[in-house]
Amino acid sequence: MIILTKKINADLGILILRISLGVLMLFHGVFKLTEGFDFIKSVLSEHGLPQFLWLGVLVMEVIAPILLILGIFTRFSGLGIAILMIFSIYLARLSEAFTLNQFGGLGGELNFLFLFGGLSLFFTGGGQYSLYKPSNDWLK
Repeated sequence: MIILTKKINADLGILILRISLGVLMLFHGVFKLTEGFDFIKSVLSEHGLPQFLWLGVLVMEVIAPILLILGIFTRFSGLGIAILMIFSIYLARLSEAFTLNQFGGLGGELNFLFLFGGLSLFFTGGGQYSLYKPSNDWLK
């Protein structure tokens, strides 16, 4: 049992979570960069929110994932992605988020995976395999 626990590497698990969450979120951001943010602006308008909030989507779907992949400001990036997913669920998927789809999963399961992945990284930080290792734990 002792040999098995020595081979378990929590920092490697955090690295895998950071890279997978970052890369998968970055695909959404690149798509929006190429196709435009008109859909997001219209959803914000429909809910009576200012259209300039689309900039948060740009930051959290392009910049935050790059920072996650590199391990820079992981806690803030993870929290930002989690907040973005809360808004996404509320603004675009609320009617279907908690209903079962044709495959037996939740309608908003991808949003929930991003939400809880971001929260996990907020609580763990970037781990040892990060480019930026500040002395302040909140900046990790």
